[in-house]
Amino acid sequence: SIKGGITPATIQADIRKIFSSVHIEILEGNNQTAPAGTQLPEPIRVLVYLTDREGIKCALRQFPVTVGYTGGEKIGDFKTNDAGELSVRITVSPGNNVVFRPDFHSFQNRYGDYLQKIEAVVNYTTQSTDKSFGIRITDASGNVDPSLIEMISGLVNNTGAHVDSSSPFKISGTVAVSDERSINSPAGKQFLIEVKLLLSLTDTRKNVQLATIYGKGKGLAVGSREKAIDKAMENISFSKSKFAAFLQAAN
Repeated sequence: SIKGGITPATIQADIRKIFSSVHIEILEGNNQTAPAGTQLPEPIRVLVYLTDREGIKCALRQFPVTVGYTGGEKIGDFKTNDAGELSVRITVSPGNNVVFRPDFHSFQNRYGDYLQKIEAVVNYTTQSTDKSFGIRITDASGNVDPSLIEMISGLVNNTGAHVDSSSPFKISGTVAVSDERSINSPAGKQFLIEVKLLLSLTDTRKNVQLATIYGKGKGLAVGSREKAIDKAMENISFSKSKFAAFLQAAN
């Protein structure tokens, strides 16, 4: 014989209970300090577990976890070991902390509110540095671009370093169009432009290039290729963690 009856609502309620009993706990590595662009001294170790009705922790092995900076940049996807633990090395990205969350991308959005509550936030402090950098950025026409210099200066300052034109460490770069398309539309010809800003870090005392990094930006404009390029330049962005690591080449 079949006892009772189970409805879709009952199943959903049980799933919600399961999700609400999943936790991510930081075991080691919270509240460390390191310069931007370097790895934290110790790895971050977390435990993923489920609490049963008696409140006992049950480790979740081979459990998918996604790790990323609070600013949105992804670090990677991982799985816990047979003890339900996960250890990850973290590079300091200025202005960010690190979040560990379950990787439940295959579940329906209806459980999103429950999944968002399952996370562990790792805090760290970015050390200041006495490093300084000179900056020279030119646009696609070869002219010095004050707005891009201001943007790169902000990235430098965010790492705890500062800008000084007399520094032997020079950041230089030129914007170039890396891709472009034109589309005919009722509003007129539309231009979609992608630009790339390739930066190089040089030690002028030794005339040695230490590192390179690039950022990209896209712009769309109707009737003007030049306006599309201008918009693309305004949208150039860099990964904060990678930019910080780029500056670390000066050490």
